[in-house]
Parts: sequence; structure tokens; C-alpha cells
Amino acid sequence: MGYLSQKKKYTNIKELLNISLLLLFFCSVIILFFSDTKLSSSISHFLFQIYIYTLIITTYAIFNRFYMQSLGLFLISFILFLNIGMGGNLFFDVKTDGAQSINILYHTDTKNLHDINQQIVDNQVDFAGINRGDKPYYAGSFSDDLFLSSYPMRDSLVITPRKVTRTGDVLLSKSNRAAFTEAIVNNSKIIFITTDFSTSSTSEKQNALKNLGEFINMQDAPVIVVGDFGVEAWSSEFLVFMEKTGLEVKNSIMMSNGETLFNPFVVPTVNILAYKNFGINKISFLRKKHNSRYPLLLKINY
Repeated sequence: MGYLSQKKKYTNIKELLNISLLLLFFCSVIILFFSDTKLSSSISHFLFQIYIYTLIITTYAIFNRFYMQSLGLFLISFILFLNIGMGGNLFFDVKTDGAQSINILYHTDTKNLHDINQQIVDNQVDFAGINRGDKPYYAGSFSDDLFLSSYPMRDSLVITPRKVTRTGDVLLSKSNRAAFTEAIVNNSKIIFITTDFSTSSTSEKQNALKNLGEFINMQDAPVIVVGDFGVEAWSSEFLVFMEKTGLEVKNSIMMSNGETLFNPFVVPTVNILAYKNFGINKISFLRKKHNSRYPLLLKINY
């Protein structure tokens, strides 16, 4: 490569790094000092994708020996890491050495329940959280030993083969309810809540988190919540919710909403919440079969 070509390449790389550094610095300032603004909320929505881009561009800068830009980009990536880490786990699930386990099936936007009965049996599921979505689904048939928390055509229901001690709905907002069931698992009471308010408005999401938090704080038994909360785990409203309830996000950031197994452009809003002594042993997706999204199978230890 000639001298002029090398110089042009050097200039292009330098411009790319300087522009990236400037934009990322701007995003960091907005997040740190203007966190209550709509612009900050918009940036926070895609914070994980911004963080991944920062890691990639930092590596690129180091590889091409632009060390000053690398230092600036590294500092910005650290700021983004701290912001995400306040509520979510970046790449690793929370583990525990607990000897007891709970198997949970989570499914949203369900259009057909016919195959879920068999999935519950095959995977020895203790709780299945089903959220209907915007379209009705076919109820299908269920084994006699499975308990349904509500009529199958409701927005949200919990299915369990365990002995149920209490069940009902949590009113999250005018248009949204979350099904809950308290059942005996491993000789102790566990409360499982499934929810999906990803399609709700911003004000409805805030009310939903507030009402869900109030319900959780009134419970005596351990609570596990699985759902699409429609907001990122590091958002201000979600951080307040976790602080008041004592729940923690157990899963690493999940780049899937169930429509595909992996989508780097999906804003991560699906989370598994539980108390400190609970951890995730395994997360996997089951086959869609007749449903529009992949069911999520969880094994939680405590």
C-alpha cells in the first residue's frame, strides 16, 4: 500500500474514532447529568446496544494503535457498564449452590395452549406463566392434575401441578392484570407471578410497577416474578421497584423477545426476578410448535 493510501486510511480511522468518541461522550453526559429528560430515557432504552458498540470500537482503536481515543472510549464503556449493572446482569446469570430447584415455563403472546400441557409434563414444570397477548388463544385440553389460576381466555394465567394454597390476579393498571399462584414446592410455599405489560403506555408501566411492588411487599412467602416488563432493568422506575421490593434480576441480558432465539436489536425487557438466595441454574428455549413465540424454560435453584 502506498504512502498516500496509508495516510488516507489513517485519517478515515481517526475520524471514525473521534466521531464515535464525541457521540458516546454526549450520550454519557446526558445519562449522568440529565437522567430525568426524555432524551436520556431514549438513550437508556438502547443502552446495551450502545455499550456493545463501545466495546467494539474500543477494540478497533486499540488494534489500530489509537491509544488516546482508546482511553477515552474505555472510560465511556466503564460509565455505561456501571449504569447497566445497577439493574441488570450483562453477560452472566446469578448462580447459587442451593440444593432445591424450581422449574418454570414462561410463554407470552400465546395463540395455542394445546402443546403447553405436554411441555409442562415433559419438563417437570412447577409453574407455567402464560400471557395471552393481544389475540385470543385456543385453550386446548389439560390434565386433571393441572391447576389453572384463572379461565384460559384471560390475559394472564398460571398453570401448576403443585398443591395450590392461594391464587388470584394483581391489578396492575386499568387494562392489565398479572396472574399469581401460591403453591407448595419442595415442602415450602412459593409465590409465582407472571406478567407482560410491554405494550402498555409509559404511565401504565409506571403504575404497573408501583402496584406490583405493593403486592409483593405484602407477601410472607418467597416471590418469583417472570415477565416482559416493557422497561429496561436499569431504568429509573425499575431500579426504584427493585429497591422497594428487595427483588433482584437473576438473568443476564436476554437479546430475545421470544419471536427469534437471538436478535441484537431487541431492547432487553424480559427478566426473571427473585430474592437474594435464588439463582438460575439453566435458561433454555423450547420449540414454538403452534405458538408464535418460543417458550422460555427456567431452572431456579435456592
